[in-house]
Formats: sequence, C-alpha cells, structure tokens
Amino acid sequence: MKPVWIDGHKIDWQRSELTVAAQTTSIEPKVLAVLQVLVEANGDVVSQQFILDSVWENVVVAPNALQRCIALLRKLFSDDAKMQKVIKTHPKKGYSLVAKINLSAPVLQNSPKIAHREESTHLKKTSFAFNKYTVLVIIVLLISIFYIFTTLNHPKPDYNTIEPLTSSDSIESMPTLSHGKHMLAYINTQANDEFKDNSQLIIKNLATKKESILLSNTRFQGGISFSPDNQYISYSQVIFSNNTKCAQLMRISIATKETKKLISCTNKFYHSPYWLDKNNLLFLSTNKLGNSQFIIFDLISKIQTELIHDLENPLSFIYNVQSQKLAVISQANDDKLDLSFTKLNKEHSKLIIKSRYPLDLNTQNTLQPKWFNDNKLIITANKKIYWFDQTGLIKTTPILSTDTVFSAQPINSNGNLLAVMGNQDMDVRLRTWDQLNSNDFTDSVIERSTKKEFSAKFQPKTNNIGFVSNRTGHSQIWLSNQENLNQLTHITKQQIKTFSWSPNGNQLTFLTDKTLWLKTDNKPEMPIPLNFKVKDIYQWWQEENTDYLLLSALIIDENSNKEIPKIILLNLTTLDFTTEFKGENYWAQKVSSNTLIMNDSKGHIFKLVNNQKQTITDLDHITVQWRYYWRNNMLYVQDKQQNIWQYESLTNKAKVIQKFDLKSLFMTDFNPDKMQMLSDNYALQQKDLVLFKASN
Repeated sequence: MKPVWIDGHKIDWQRSELTVAAQTTSIEPKVLAVLQVLVEANGDVVSQQFILDSVWENVVVAPNALQRCIALLRKLFSDDAKMQKVIKTHPKKGYSLVAKINLSAPVLQNSPKIAHREESTHLKKTSFAFNKYTVLVIIVLLISIFYIFTTLNHPKPDYNTIEPLTSSDSIESMPTLSHGKHMLAYINTQANDEFKDNSQLIIKNLATKKESILLSNTRFQGGISFSPDNQYISYSQVIFSNNTKCAQLMRISIATKETKKLISCTNKFYHSPYWLDKNNLLFLSTNKLGNSQFIIFDLISKIQTELIHDLENPLSFIYNVQSQKLAVISQANDDKLDLSFTKLNKEHSKLIIKSRYPLDLNTQNTLQPKWFNDNKLIITANKKIYWFDQTGLIKTTPILSTDTVFSAQPINSNGNLLAVMGNQDMDVRLRTWDQLNSNDFTDSVIERSTKKEFSAKFQPKTNNIGFVSNRTGHSQIWLSNQENLNQLTHITKQQIKTFSWSPNGNQLTFLTDKTLWLKTDNKPEMPIPLNFKVKDIYQWWQEENTDYLLLSALIIDENSNKEIPKIILLNLTTLDFTTEFKGENYWAQKVSSNTLIMNDSKGHIFKLVNNQKQTITDLDHITVQWRYYWRNNMLYVQDKQQNIWQYESLTNKAKVIQKFDLKSLFMTDFNPDKMQMLSDNYALQQKDLVLFKASN
C-alpha cells in the first residue's frame, strides 16, 4: 500500500511508521492492521467482530485486545476517547475513521497575517537577497555533498517486494550460496518430521533453475558451507553414539555425492562448519550445557586447534574470506547477547576483537549474522533487518510481513536478499494410558492454534492445564479447563520462558527475560525483587508450611566478583536463599530436605545428599532425554530411548513403566494419578526461501 496522510500524520505501511512534524514512530503490527481495516472502510462503521476476524483470524485473543489497539492509535494521532477527532466509537456497533484521508502530503497555506508580514518586509528581504542566496547555495551544496558521501558509504535499500523462491508445506532452511553465487544449497524437511531425521540437502543452479538432491535421511545441525572451489559442501550430522546424541562433521562431493566423515563425535556437537581455505575448516564445538568454543580443523594433518579469544560463549558466526573478518554473536552469563567484529590470526590461532556491541534483540530464534559486503553486516530479527558496521548499528529496515524472518543474506550485486521466512506452529499434546505398562494410549491436542504453545503443566487439584503461548503475538500463560481458554498473565516487553505451579494450584511463578514473577489466583502478577539473575525454575517446594522455589541462578561471588552458577532454594516469604549446589547445572528436583536428584552434562542421573554425590544404581545406566519430575514421592524420568522410568527414592528402586517406539515426545509434565503426560509437539512447521527485492 502507498503511504496515506491522516489528520496530517503520514502512515507508511511498508515501514510500519507514523511521521508527523519530522518525528517518526513505529507502529505495532496488530495496531497497524486495525488502522488498515478502518482506512479501507473509507469512513464507514466497522463492527468489532469484523475487525477481530480480519486482524486476529482463527486466534483467541484477550477481551481488551482491540480496545488496546484503538487506544494506541488515538495516542499516536493525539486523539482520545473524549475528542474522537480521528477515530469515533459507535456504542454496540463498532468504530469508524472520521478524519480526512489524503493520498499525498497536505499543502500548507500561508495565513493572512503571515502574508501581510511578508509583503511589508519585501524591501528588507530584497536588500539582503544576494548574501542570503549565496549562503543558501553553499548550504545546499554542503548538504548534497554530505548526502552523496553517506549514500556511497551507507547504502540504505528498502525491501518493498517479496518474491517466493519456494512454496510448500515443508521447511526450507540453512540456505547458503556458492562462491560466485551461481549455486544455492539448502535443507528441506517435511513438516511432520518432528526431529528432522529425514531431511534432504538440495542444490539448485540459479541460472538453469535445475534442482537435485545431494543427500537424504539426515539430521543436520547448524549451517552448511561450500568449499572455496565449490566442489564440496560441509555439514554437521546428528547421530546417536553409545545412546548419547552428538553431531559429527561431514562433507559431500557435489559431483559424485560421496560423503566423508571429517570428525567423529562422542558427547559434543560439532556444527556450523565454514571453509577458511581448501585445507581448513572453522566450526563450533558445543557441549551438553550449551557452552561453545571455536575450533580450526586441518583436513590434511587432521589436527584440531582451539582458538584463543575473549568471547564468553559464541552462538553463531559468519566469516569473510576476503577480509578474514569474523562477526560473532556471543552470550554472556547474564544471557545478554553481544555482536563482535574480530580479525582471525591463523598463525597464532587467535581471534582479535576489533569492536563489540550489545544486542538488545529479544527473539526465541538463534540470530544469524550475514555479511552484506566486506564492511557491512545484517542481522534479521523481530520483522526487521538490522544493519551494522564496526561503528555499531547504522540502520534498521522494517519488513511488513505477518511471518517471521529467520535469516537474510545478499544474493546478488543489486542488494536483493535471500531470506528464510515462515512460522513455527507447535501444539501441546496430552497422552493418556489406561494402565501402567500399556501400549494402548490416546493423544489429543490441548488447544489448537497456528502459533507456538509450549511448557505445559497440570494445575494441581484440578483438571486444568496451563501452558505458554504466543497466540496474541506475545508469550503469555494460558489456562485450559477443557471448556474455556483463559489468559492468566498480561506481561509486556518481556518474553515468558517457563513457569511452575504451587502444590495447591492457587499460585504460580514464572520467569521472563529479566524477572521472576509470582501470581496468585485472579490477582495481577507481581515481580519478585531479587539482586541476582534467575536462569530457570526447577521446582516449587513446600516444607513445614513454608513455600520455596528451587532455582538455577547466577550469584555474585564476593571474592572474585564474578557470577557463579548455583542451585538455590529461595524462601518466598523472606526472599532469603540457601545454596543447594554450586557449579554448572542442567535440571534438578528436590526429594527431601537434604536430597537433590540431578544430572550431569552427559545426562547421567545422581543423588546429592548433604552436598555429597551418590550413585543411583537403578538409574546410573540411563541417559536423560528431557526433564524429570517429583510427583507423589516418586520420580518420573524420560530417557533417550523414550522410556518413562519410575523411581522411588526411599528404596532406591527404579522400573520402566512406559516404553515408546515414537521419537516425538518431550515430556513437560507427568500426572501419575491419571496416567497422563504432557509434551511439546511440533504439529506443523513451514519455512520458505524468499527474495527481498531492494529499491533504493
């Protein structure tokens, strides 16, 4: 849509921006969509239901969602419910746009007073005309020179046209271009392949449009990369080794389709390989705790060399062969992200940081940096393209799309971008058995939507199920009681990660990006004031009528002044805490006043009694697949083979109570009373490759 002017305010639909008096304000997607419905009505009254159906199609929203959008629009137009000079409310009918809509900028006329004053001062203006015109010409020249200089050094293309390159119900991801950009390789995964075990590596000739399958039935990890001579593609393959999942480095010949294992794996994930030259690969090695390190692998000598650097935990990177620059997104212990521009010194196996900037980008997807040219970098997040150079952020380009853009990279010299765009649709699944050790079960989806639902928990003392959902565009906790769906939380500007019910079910605690919260019944949620960082909620624990939270936290050490990972027990009344365990941790459950059940980075379970590690004989041979839960004085554990184990702490006895052949279960809660299990289930994923066409 072309820009329009409403009451003197310019609405740029492509950029999602409102401009007035040289001041530009971004507009939220749903707010912009509501405005578009009102504009298209051309002054007619639009019912609330019509707006809800148009903007939130097939999505359950909060009762005040539309009213909030109307209030925000009025605020943007300096309007309110009393004046109603722009948007008028028609009680029990709907809304209408009463302000005049212009398709071009309104012309400002001089007032009579201004005209009279201009006439009376004409002679004075004439006497100084030459000097003023001279100054004006100089100013115009300076502005022109500045504009030309900044345009040459900071190209700012806009992306108003999106052209699909693929269109299917499957997932196209990890696109990479060959050197010379005449070939495209990407991964194709069917939507129902939940673990992506049967993905295909596809190569496409961009000139002839011919595609061929290089590899099938593979589970890929991280990105893929062309060798400098375009003869090979390197990739990472996920396998099971000794009942433990890991990722090994591989390469495939484009001509013969012959595969070769470069580095075997046992307990780590070797991923995101990138060719430095024909004999050396740079990749990330990540352990079970998510800590990563850069490794250079020499294909001739088979030697692996760990790079020296000051980055805390690299998550993703991109290498520039010509400049030997490396752009790295890393994560500190406080979960904050940094973007670093580094120089690779291969001779001394070192990364030299040239500049570093904090990234304040909240997203549930891993950010993928891509070089736009030798000096500029682009990162895609939150429906925007962020442009960086070594001085920091230089521009943001909004993308007017309802879908998520996962990554973007230049595809030609015209500034066009190859992007991955789509959505992830994940539903919470309930599995029910008639009895223990029975293979007969039924599956049902708790609340079907086209958005992402996860981290489901049974509400104690009820038949209700709570879960986190982003169905309204922002993650909130919802409660399903089999008849109705109610929104429990109303958090803004922060994303909810997980939550836990109190044993009686009338309270819950949840964790956002920055804060731990407490909610009681129908009262508003309240932040819990803490002077340390909470990483995860492990359990709500009650002892002697006192409520505690078992948390994974980062606590400042007074001696070193560094954050130390610990498991703590937080008293919800006094907010004092005691340390249960010091060191890296993945998950834990408290089973008595002095005993924790924990697992190490390899997924092996053990007891911690009075801070002393003890082996659990009946469980020491299994590898944990996901979480485990303490319910009714029993521990329920899911292992790598999808078995559900029941462990009794008092007798140290464990047994398999369920065994599955399916590989689609991530247990998020267990209800032993009714033989039910909740799991996160990818019902449908859809990602396509698209072309963003640039217009300068």
